[in-house]
Amino acid sequence: DLTGRVHGDTYTHEFQDRIAVYSRSQSQYQEYTNRFNEYNYEFMATAKKQWDQFSLSGNLGGNIRDQKRRISDATTQGGLIVPQYYNLKNAPSVLNNNASYHKRVYSVFGSVSAGWNDLLYIDGTLRNDWSSTLPTSNNSFLYPSLTGSFVFSELDALQQLPFLTFGKVRLGWAQVGNDTDPYQLQQVFEAQPAFNGNPNYALPSTLNNELLKPEITSSWEAGLNLVFFNNRLGIDVTYYDNISRNQILPVPVSSSFGYDAKVLNAGRVTNRGVEVTLTGTPIRNEVFEWNSTVNWSRNQNRIDKLADGVTTLELSNTLVTLVAREGQPYGQLMGYDFVYTPDGQRVVQEDGTYLRTTQLVPLGSVLPDFLAGWQNQFRYHNFSLGFLIDSRVGGNFFSQTYKVGMYAGILDRTAANGIRESGIIVDGVKADVTFHPDGTYSVSNIRPNDTRITAQEWARNEYNGPTTFSIFDATFVKLREITFGYTFQLKSSRIGISKLGVNAYGRNLWNIYTKSKYIDPEFTNSGGNVQGI
Repeated sequence: DLTGRVHGDTYTHEFQDRIAVYSRSQSQYQEYTNRFNEYNYEFMATAKKQWDQFSLSGNLGGNIRDQKRRISDATTQGGLIVPQYYNLKNAPSVLNNNASYHKRVYSVFGSVSAGWNDLLYIDGTLRNDWSSTLPTSNNSFLYPSLTGSFVFSELDALQQLPFLTFGKVRLGWAQVGNDTDPYQLQQVFEAQPAFNGNPNYALPSTLNNELLKPEITSSWEAGLNLVFFNNRLGIDVTYYDNISRNQILPVPVSSSFGYDAKVLNAGRVTNRGVEVTLTGTPIRNEVFEWNSTVNWSRNQNRIDKLADGVTTLELSNTLVTLVAREGQPYGQLMGYDFVYTPDGQRVVQEDGTYLRTTQLVPLGSVLPDFLAGWQNQFRYHNFSLGFLIDSRVGGNFFSQTYKVGMYAGILDRTAANGIRESGIIVDGVKADVTFHPDGTYSVSNIRPNDTRITAQEWARNEYNGPTTFSIFDATFVKLREITFGYTFQLKSSRIGISKLGVNAYGRNLWNIYTKSKYIDPEFTNSGGNVQGI
């Protein structure tokens, strides 16, 4: 068989940002447009052959992925001239930061699948990509995979078991290559605010690298799939172990070098985890059917190595510092913690507010301990109803919303228990603290805290004091989705349609439980490598 396909993905994202005259910040107007187009052109040839007890199939193909993105970003400079008139012409000058990105990847691939007696299967794949975002000398990367499976339920001895419908074990190994974003090889100038009415351009603070190599992820996984009671009950368990190397990262360098960072192939990241899916059909008859699926997954992540001489990589320093640090899970939130006595009590300053550390310390990872979900689908005659409950347990996030809410006194706890009228003596002790150059400290002369502070001083301490105040547990349980539908049975149709389904659905309808009282943890997630802020 010969097939050819063309896939297209295109979208436009636009927004306007306005800062009014007389605001705390300088008045401003911004227009931003991001136009994205990606087209995939694919050709594939497939062949199959079946013998008495042996089957063989394979395919060969090629793909061209062409991706274009154009960004138009215009921002007024020097404030707005006429209040409430939001137009790029209503300013002394405009900073235009337009950019175009073009990426193309050529690929050839093939796969072979062999089976014997519906019992043993082996599958192999091979793919080679050529990417325009990598140097010519290193733009080709080959990655294979090999998977074997044993359907033990086909054994004569096990076919006699009435409760076992299907059973399979599998073991696989694979490598996957990856390129990078366009224009990471050579230095290009970026537009800056005009200087004395003249255009101004400067080199970025990150030095690109013309010697980049592709990223490579090697993984293996083992799994067990069991189905019982004529497909009424099933379980699928998978264990995986992934190692990513040669990751393309902006690694910090000395500012005397002329740049803050340099793009390098660096890093080795390990991910190990377990995924479990349990499926069941408690009720099934001609009138009513109930299908249920429970899934659970846990991933353990560790940064094994970053780069020579680099043990910490800063991912973001907006609002709070987020880093990748060797020997720890990815995405460590760094901030100022409380100062504690040897028995765990918080130390209070002489003015009655909490003391904080002098250096940034780890305050937890943004990664969850595990994820879980429960999906149910009900059918009654031609009606269908379904819902999905989604949950995340563990991980931390930082909330600037909470921090500002405390500072401004708009959260309910800033007016609870008469604190605005009578003030508060915070829970903790006073002590003499000696800070050491390495960030550690010594606590002595511990004594009770009897200093009462005002509600404003208490709330401002949560804003200016230890960052820990604004770090929360990201655990949640949500009603993620509800669907309702009806299927029309068409007795006769000239166009070959026998059924017509109409469905309505709603998403993110109910926060069943969030461990943080004030903030939805999912509202903090950002894009790319930055999460939990």
